[in-house]
Amino acid sequence: MKRMVWGTVLSVGAIVLGVCLSPASVFAVWVDYDAVPEVVSIDQIEQRSLEYCDGIVSRKVVDGLGVVTVCLFSLKPMVGQVLSGSSFRIVKAEPYESTLYLVDGVCEHRMLCVYRSQADALVAREPDGSTQRLRIHHRFLDSLEKYHSSTEGGTRYRYSGESDPVKAADGSKLHVNAFTVSLSGRWVLAEVRNAGTVRIDTTTMDVLRITDRAFKYGVGRDPFQQLAISNDGRAAVVTGRNSGYAIFAIVDGCGEPVMRPIPIRFTNGHRGCLHTDSAMSTRIEDYDYAHHPRFSEDSEQLTVELDSDARKTYRVLFQKPGTQQEAGISYIAMGDSFTSGEGEVDDSWYQNVTPADTSCHRSIRAYPFELHTLRQDSGSVFNVACSGARLDDIWAEGAYQGQGGRVSEESTALSYRATSLAQGGGGVVRQSVFLEEYQPKNITLSIGGNDVGIIAKLKTCASFGTCHWVRPEWRAAIRDEIDRYSGELSDTIRRIQQLSPSTRIALIGYPDPIQPEGSCDAVTRILFSKEERQLLRHMVQRLNVALYEAATTVGIPYYDVFNATKDTQLCSANPTSMNGLRFGDDAGPFEQLPWLRLIGAESFHPTPIGHTYVAQHLSRAVPASQPPIADSSYWEANDHMADLEQTSLRYEPVFIQYADSRIVFSIPAGLLTPGSTAEAFLYSEPTQLGAGVVRDDGSFNLAVVVDKAIEPGQHTAMLQVKSDRGPDVRLYREIYIPPNDVNFVQEATGRTPRVSSEVLGVSNERSIKKHSSIDLQSTAKARAPFKSVPANGSSLNPSVLAARASGTPRVTSALQWQYIALFALVGIIAVWLLYVLLLRK
Repeated sequence: MKRMVWGTVLSVGAIVLGVCLSPASVFAVWVDYDAVPEVVSIDQIEQRSLEYCDGIVSRKVVDGLGVVTVCLFSLKPMVGQVLSGSSFRIVKAEPYESTLYLVDGVCEHRMLCVYRSQADALVAREPDGSTQRLRIHHRFLDSLEKYHSSTEGGTRYRYSGESDPVKAADGSKLHVNAFTVSLSGRWVLAEVRNAGTVRIDTTTMDVLRITDRAFKYGVGRDPFQQLAISNDGRAAVVTGRNSGYAIFAIVDGCGEPVMRPIPIRFTNGHRGCLHTDSAMSTRIEDYDYAHHPRFSEDSEQLTVELDSDARKTYRVLFQKPGTQQEAGISYIAMGDSFTSGEGEVDDSWYQNVTPADTSCHRSIRAYPFELHTLRQDSGSVFNVACSGARLDDIWAEGAYQGQGGRVSEESTALSYRATSLAQGGGGVVRQSVFLEEYQPKNITLSIGGNDVGIIAKLKTCASFGTCHWVRPEWRAAIRDEIDRYSGELSDTIRRIQQLSPSTRIALIGYPDPIQPEGSCDAVTRILFSKEERQLLRHMVQRLNVALYEAATTVGIPYYDVFNATKDTQLCSANPTSMNGLRFGDDAGPFEQLPWLRLIGAESFHPTPIGHTYVAQHLSRAVPASQPPIADSSYWEANDHMADLEQTSLRYEPVFIQYADSRIVFSIPAGLLTPGSTAEAFLYSEPTQLGAGVVRDDGSFNLAVVVDKAIEPGQHTAMLQVKSDRGPDVRLYREIYIPPNDVNFVQEATGRTPRVSSEVLGVSNERSIKKHSSIDLQSTAKARAPFKSVPANGSSLNPSVLAARASGTPRVTSALQWQYIALFALVGIIAVWLLYVLLLRK
């Protein structure tokens, strides 16, 4: 008897515990009996989203179709669906090209298809007899092969993969109308004709009917459903023209597996999932219908567009019941070092929320804080910009380990991310995450200098003589590199508009850094020639034009701050707004002289005074109505270097590393065209390092051991990739070869630098580290003022480069003169400081 009693108690306890710990209890749900979604904001918008697209709407060049409207599901790689003309075909582009190509073998019947990069899955609605069925194409990109079509003409992709049809539990077909896919690619929400709405798990292919509410077709006005499902699969929205509005909470115990024939109502023992209309009809006067529902990536927020009878469109932001809405952040500044505040003269002004964001160099004297004060805006300001940030640090698909992999350790990642998000740190989470979390009224974005490698090129030029980047034959490549950035930026802005739809976004340009022909200080004048100073200014002007074009494309304001530093920039009569080449404590290139830190990260960045000028300029500025001034004649290419115009120049610091006398080129899978030839070079004086063939998976790895005859200093390592079936690209980054890795006692024997290389049989970072002892995620940036300086210009033709590489190296005593000049400069500074101190006494 006692055993029966205790057994009953334990059973009841287990049931109670199971209920308490069930997902419905542990996780807050969107709909409950005593809670409904909360409205955060309602804003009128100028233009409603485009029908049939739950991605980014953009105008792109499609081979064979010209410039058409495309719904982009993914940006890297670029995958989308054509929405204009007679084709609703799937299109794809290689990672380093802007032209999209049609995909044969799937989605050829003007049917809706959706791709999700996180799962590499394509969900397609395809005709099947008299019905329309859903098919899940897993490993979609792996099943594509690029080819030249002799019948259709032009280049295309051929899909040869297999798919899984969505079926009922007994294996029978399901007639599907509308459907959508979660951002993660895990969940699909679909309308089954005359049966209701179902949730599909793409990993198990289980089908769960969450509501038996079905819509009538052919009787009156047909419905046009638009759906949404959260990344956790626990919330869904059914809405659209003639479809009403309902938010569903999909919790354990609701719904039923789908069997054929599907009953009109749920069978005994099953119930539909709880739902609410959130009193939508009372939200907007003359409410007509809702459309384009979207869940945030963390499943905590939902945006829905509403149309009224007065032909006005509104966007409503909901949040999950019981969610603490972060309040008080009215302005978030996003971007790179020119926004973070890099350029401070006193490091004590830098904010460090976590140890991982120390190198973001976010100063409380940066222009976002001063601008917020000048405007007298309510609420608080977050400056989440980070020195070195690129577009992928603003927004991108997939996992994120912090800028440059700085939070790759999982044990610290969660705590760092939570602290950073709560206190406004930088470099730990993608900057777009702050928009989703806080939904601020305003954001400013200034980004691009690192994407097009302006600072990288400048570091290579910081030396005696003139660097290779200023030569006319490189200008076409630099010009195209900057111009191409405009389209990439506009697509990213469209994505962050979706993340924070009620936020006003403004794009900010870059200030004038230098007067090329002005009176420069001794250090700048010695280490940067007039041609190099001209290059710096022209690159900034060209980048500002690209930013303006991106802002115009997406319909947001662009603010030109180029003249904010007028007459105070470097080499002007009153150079107070911009730093020149500063001695800093960010990197020590000479191990023999640990007390000497040469190039500080604050070099060529606005001073605190410069940030004040930018803030003052922005506080009274109006959006630019025409493109910024830029000298187009400067960028004209030389005829004998026309091949550079056809080659995509890309700054890729992560894929090229240097350590322990080795240069490692480690290009991950999927980025390069299989079978392409890849040649590695070292500039300024072009030296061929090695060559190889891109693997079948699109990866390439090459380890190069640099001989002692290579001069120490700053160089450009470049991988040139040529292909008959894909884009020709040049991937580059600046590297520093320290003196301890080379032989300073160079014999004047005319011997050729020996460069040994090996193509590593590895395709991942762990393997590369094993072979080369290189930390591929390292964020440390070596800086130095010395580099190899070419005696004259040279062609970039591979055959010419190979011939030059096999010739006699330029072995001179220039390094000794550089040391003499360096120590003389340090001596002059020391004497001057001593003189100042004596005067003070």
